[in-house]
Amino acid sequence: MATETLLGSEAAQKEAGVYILLDRLAKGEGSVPEEFDLDSLKMVLTEAGANLEGSRATVESSLLREKYKNRRDGLVLVWGEGALAEFEDWAQEVSELTCPKFTNYGNESRSFGLKQMLAELTQVAIGGLAVEDFARRTAKRAKFGVAYARYKGAAADDEKARLHEEYKALKGKSDLSNIPPGATGAFSSALRSGSLRPV
Repeated sequence: MATETLLGSEAAQKEAGVYILLDRLAKGEGSVPEEFDLDSLKMVLTEAGANLEGSRATVESSLLREKYKNRRDGLVLVWGEGALAEFEDWAQEVSELTCPKFTNYGNESRSFGLKQMLAELTQVAIGGLAVEDFARRTAKRAKFGVAYARYKGAAADDEKARLHEEYKALKGKSDLSNIPPGATGAFSSALRSGSLRPV
C-alpha cells in the first residue's frame, strides 16, 4: 500500500511538471521545470483527447511544416476534427481583441500564436521537438502578447505611442505570432479538466 501511494505521488508530481511548465510560459518564463516528464505530457494530452498512438511518421511530417494549414492535417490526426475546430474557434475568440493580425504564408489571422502553441506542444509529445525549444518560443509569444495588450489598452496617446515602441523593440525581427494574455493559463486549466478547449 505504501509503495502504491509513493508511485501515485511520483506520478502526480511528474504530471504537475506539465502544469508548472504551462504556468511559467503564461508568465513569459521559458525555463523547463525539473519536474517535467515527457511521459506525463503524453498522459495529460491523451486524457484531453489526443491520440498519440497513430502513425508517428505521418503526424510528425505534417507538424514539421511551416504553414499552419499544413500542420493542421497532423493535428486532426492527433486531436480529431471536432476537438481541433473547437480549439481553433476559442483561439480566434480570445485573440480577436488582444492580438494583431499576423500573416502566415498569405493567410491572415489573430490566433496563429495559440494554434502554433498547440502544434508545437503536440510535436513535443510525439518527440518531434525538444521541450526547451517549445518553452523558449512559447514564452516569447506570451511576452509579445502582454506587450501588445498593454499598448492597445493605453488610453493616452503619448502612453500608447511609448508602449507601441516598446512592443516593436521587444518583437524585433521575430516571426513568432502573439499569444493573448491569460490564454496559456486558460489552456492549462482546460487540460487539467481533460479538455482541449477552455470553457
